[in-house]
Amino acid sequence: MTGSRKVVVSALLVLSVMLEVLLLVPSAAAAANKVSVCIKNCAQCKVMYHDHFKGGLCADFCVQSEGRFMPDCARPETLIPFFLQRLE
Repeated sequence: MTGSRKVVVSALLVLSVMLEVLLLVPSAAAAANKVSVCIKNCAQCKVMYHDHFKGGLCADFCVQSEGRFMPDCARPETLIPFFLQRLE
């Protein structure tokens, strides 16, 4: 009886680990997709604003924030930290 109980417990443990992996993989893929979109938005803003926009800094921020921050080139208030200061 003890041997079969160990087999059942082991099987349940394996199933629970597999379930956790299956649940985490889609969320990790979604986070990676958000980061990808964020970086593409940074690249688009770099094209629009040329040398006045710090595209690398924007992309680094995308990675650090895991895509929670989304730059919008049409809304400059979301981009203020990534503009070079103008020298006078």
